[in-house]
Amino acid sequence: MDDITRVCRKCGQEKPLEEFVKDKTRELGYSYTCKHCRREHACKYRADNHEKVLERTRKWRVDNPEKVREYDRKYRADNHEKILEYGRKHYAENSERYKKYSRKWQAANPEKVRETRRYKREILSDGYLRRQLKQRNLPVTPETIDYKRIQLKLYREIKKQQNDERD
Repeated sequence: MDDITRVCRKCGQEKPLEEFVKDKTRELGYSYTCKHCRREHACKYRADNHEKVLERTRKWRVDNPEKVREYDRKYRADNHEKILEYGRKHYAENSERYKKYSRKWQAANPEKVRETRRYKREILSDGYLRRQLKQRNLPVTPETIDYKRIQLKLYREIKKQQNDERD
């Protein structure tokens, strides 16, 4: 089959059958235009009919939520690092916008903010400990975070024993 060729009706070049898309309705079982020409045509169509293509894509996504979910899940699993890097880059480029949104949300939800901070303080989350170190102008490294966590646990234990002795 390697020696069988076909002339593309679009570009006029003679190419091996592997350069053509399979099409059972054609005499050799392959389309009349090569993959390269079909790709060029598809790109031009998408550029010329951008809104039409977007609308068709939106409709398909609404009509096929299970397929979309499965595709998205697989993509996230296969491109985890790429997605993380994109998120970091996007946040760095738009940090002011994110901070503005965050301040606005926090002003509108003070009770949720208090509850979240209380919880993070209680479990000594890394974010809480980083904030503590920054406030004291100390270096923020994994080691200093661990030391700060141990220090606060000991401080809490001493405080608890002192309260128990008073009672």
